[in-house]
Amino acid sequence: MDARKIAGGWVTATLLATALVGCGSGSISVEPGAEVDEAAQTLPALTADWQVRHPVRTEIYSNDSYNLLNPYLQQYIRYKVREYGIDLVWSPNPVSPRPIRFRKYSGVVGPVKYDERIAISVEGGGYLRYQEREYGINLVWSNEPAYEWRLRGGTAGNNVRIGSSVILWNDVIHNSVVYCHREYGINLRWATDCENR
Repeated sequence: MDARKIAGGWVTATLLATALVGCGSGSISVEPGAEVDEAAQTLPALTADWQVRHPVRTEIYSNDSYNLLNPYLQQYIRYKVREYGIDLVWSPNPVSPRPIRFRKYSGVVGPVKYDERIAISVEGGGYLRYQEREYGINLVWSNEPAYEWRLRGGTAGNNVRIGSSVILWNDVIHNSVVYCHREYGINLRWATDCENR
């Protein structure tokens, strides 16, 4: 058999396998020539750990309210005072009224786009902001919008659709929030710190 055919077949199979892996959950699609954050490419696929839910909308709009589902756990995030860590807990059912809001850095009310700077607020708590703390994931509440978040997992600049798997990316720590077991506080960690789901 021709060695070139064997080599060619191996290359084709390798490229196909690479393409299939790249299309898996949590992959980031980009336009040719677009800038890509190298750190985001090296994160494990499990970082696309969230779905934004709304009963009517098909795309995420700033300043509207939503539920935030973790598909791995099949539970929703909501505010509740707790002894350790940030005051967040899990809910088995969608929360009413819907507690999550996204605010665009531009201040414009409209569709939220992949990879644009946003602030995330949770009803009852405030805006989520990175800050080190003794217990739980390093997140605290802020009264002012903290534009340190991005929704990733799709082509930068495209509108984020309701129900699509998204990455909650934080620009301060250059990491994403995922469901992950921890001894104190809500079971959330930064993706690269997660060793035991």
